[in-house]
Amino acid sequence: MAAAAYRYRPDYAVLPGSLLKEYIALKVLSTAELARTAAKFEHVLGMDARIWFGIEADYRLHRRRTAEAEDRDTKA
Repeated sequence: MAAAAYRYRPDYAVLPGSLLKEYIALKVLSTAELARTAAKFEHVLGMDARIWFGIEADYRLHRRRTAEAEDRDTKA
């Protein structure tokens, strides 16, 4: 089977802190409560820490690509 030609590349990136803030609000956790349990972050949220690392990596990559595109546009 041939590989798909389409690759998903969104034109936006989400700041991990924004997602975390929403998630905390949904879980009704105060930031103070979260801070007290920082060592148990993964356990408290019930989400694998790799998810947050992946979101952070996607965000940084998007910012870099956007900056490079803007730089190319400026030089053109």
